[in-house]
Amino acid sequence: MKKIIAGLLLASTTLVASAADNQSAEIKALRDTLSNSFPAVTVQDITATPVKGIYQIARGLSFGYATADGKYFFDGDLIDLNKAVSLTEGTRKAMRLKALDEIGVDNMIVFKAKKQKHVMTVFTDIDCGYCRKLHHEMSDYNDAGITVRYLFFPRSGPNTASFAKAENVWCAKDKNKAMTDAKDGKDVKSATCNSPILQEYQLGQRLGVRGTPALILDDGSMKPGYIPAARLAQEFANLAK
Repeated sequence: MKKIIAGLLLASTTLVASAADNQSAEIKALRDTLSNSFPAVTVQDITATPVKGIYQIARGLSFGYATADGKYFFDGDLIDLNKAVSLTEGTRKAMRLKALDEIGVDNMIVFKAKKQKHVMTVFTDIDCGYCRKLHHEMSDYNDAGITVRYLFFPRSGPNTASFAKAENVWCAKDKNKAMTDAKDGKDVKSATCNSPILQEYQLGQRLGVRGTPALILDDGSMKPGYIPAARLAQEFANLAK
């Protein structure tokens, strides 16, 4: 009996390995077929979906889907109609969270809640009106248990006044105070240092930030624009359901 069970386990393992090898070969073949249309796509950008014969193709945070033979490609989200959820958005969320982990909290300016329940990462611009409104209500977010982590996204781009203001804030001895002063319209002493502002600006572009503030929540979802603390707390509560 033990020999029979061992034989069955070996056969099962062999079948799983064979299926994985077949899928890997199919992905490589699909990459080769798609290379003319999408030369930058790598094997790592192609993943299987729950739909047999359909593969997800990642181009940054832009996604499309191709048939296994590479003859047909379509842009857009893959929707699970039974659950009414976008499977594609799940991939985007994971990629956003991975990107935030890679840039690291050491490259953020953090306003921490005393009784932290949630963390919100905000792409901000010193000169953005709604960014200033959000910052002026920082105590409301913190009182709701929401820690706010700032990344800079000067909408005017590098070599502009807004970009320089962001660098001055980052290079200040007390970054949190400098951020508050800048959001209040006060001049922050000009300073230079090794700042992550350009890296953060480029990250925002890769993640699809089009305006500020842009909020990334615990689960990796991104919300454009200002959201009051009370409504945001409800958004977080809904994520937990």
